[in-house]
Amino acid sequence: MIPPKTKHLIKEVLVIQHFEITVPIQLPKNLIIIEVNEYQELKKSMKLGVWWSMEDVLKRICISRKTFTEKILSNQQFQKELESFVHFPKSRGEKYYFLASKTTEFLETRFKEIMKTM
Repeated sequence: MIPPKTKHLIKEVLVIQHFEITVPIQLPKNLIIIEVNEYQELKKSMKLGVWWSMEDVLKRICISRKTFTEKILSNQQFQKELESFVHFPKSRGEKYYFLASKTTEFLETRFKEIMKTM
């Protein structure tokens, strides 16, 4: 314990020390380290050439088939753009098909406009 008379003589000193340490880390053979932008490009390329069904799209956007069909697929505001990457059924029993990469891009870039229709 510090005597009361000497307390005023002691000043608190804050010392910050920095250390640089190199530590080797051995990754398991089934893992690699890549840059974030390279990882994002790989994820994006995984959708190239992939077709989604209506069910695939609905799982990703969490809205009903009816709402998606009425508010997005049948919306004149989006129709022309959608025709470039969506196969619309021409007869009863035919299915919708979506290019995964373009559908993802559309949903990402037009999000605010889509939400205004809901």
